[in-house]
Amino acid sequence: MTRICAVLLSLGLSVFMVLGAGCDKADDTVQVGLTVEPQHFYLPPDKELATPVFSLVNNSSTVIHILDVKSSCGCAAPKLPSSYVLPGQRIQLSVDAIRPAAGANSATVTLLTDSRITPVVKMTSTMAAKGDGGASVFEVEPRRIVLERRIGNDSPSPVQILSIKSIEQSPDRFVKGVECDLPGLMIREHSVTASRPLFGSNFVERQYKFLIEIDPKFPVGSYYGNITLTTKAKSIAPNHRIDISLIIDGHIVATPRSVFARVSNSEMPKLPMWNVRLNSAHGRIQIESVDAGADWLMTTVAQDNSEQNSANIQIRATSVPPDETSMANVIVRTTDQDVVRIPVVLTRPRRFSPTSVE
Repeated sequence: MTRICAVLLSLGLSVFMVLGAGCDKADDTVQVGLTVEPQHFYLPPDKELATPVFSLVNNSSTVIHILDVKSSCGCAAPKLPSSYVLPGQRIQLSVDAIRPAAGANSATVTLLTDSRITPVVKMTSTMAAKGDGGASVFEVEPRRIVLERRIGNDSPSPVQILSIKSIEQSPDRFVKGVECDLPGLMIREHSVTASRPLFGSNFVERQYKFLIEIDPKFPVGSYYGNITLTTKAKSIAPNHRIDISLIIDGHIVATPRSVFARVSNSEMPKLPMWNVRLNSAHGRIQIESVDAGADWLMTTVAQDNSEQNSANIQIRATSVPPDETSMANVIVRTTDQDVVRIPVVLTRPRRFSPTSVE
């Protein structure tokens, strides 16, 4: 009986050692699925047009099925020779990319696979315009900025970070700075970082960050403008401009903040009228003056409740302005030195004649 127990104990130890060795072996194995080379294909401005090509390698021991291929931009259309990649096989993914006339087109190609290790594989294709200063901007975020601030609020003024990514030659600086047509905006450079040289060249991927905030001294109102990137390029690409809106509320807030209308080209068009309500969070409103801001506008104080914290301003268009798009600012001032700015926009269609177009 003792001998049988010893044999069983010996067999149990042997099985345990074999399983233990197998587990150690599995832990030492690095699992790799589908890999891609290069991760980023870049066509610099000084090179002739070439087709972006990426190599996909199946480093696993099973067949990988590519379920879907997506592109983040219509300027780049990926092409796969096969949706199945055998173990150890290398296939080429090509991208039909459009080279822009200015700036750069950048697209991210995403593969969705049935691989548990690499279910998502991404690669980037960037095409710079030919001869555009030897560099190009390929990403600007965000494309639209809205900043709001309330005067008298103890919370800090909101700050927006504008991120600009470019491909440029090192050590040259392609992006000079950022300009805005709104005087109430403060912009300062925050940081500039660069990657290692790309593709064995002297080109690097550089990221610029700018901090954007509202000037505390800027008056109450709604403002709309553009931020423009200044670069070494001879032309301004579409992605070099960003729309920006500033909404500054004081002790008195206008509802609506701005008004808009479109009139017809008939001989007696119906002219618009708007009622704007002013509300104060600090007691009663006493209006000192209202400036229409244009000869085609008329304003009246429809109601001035001196014992209440609200008032109504009536804005009326008296004629059709000569321009297709006309803008004016109605300025309301109170006896407490509060100033409220109400933008007014009036548009009309183009006028056509048999011989000319206005």
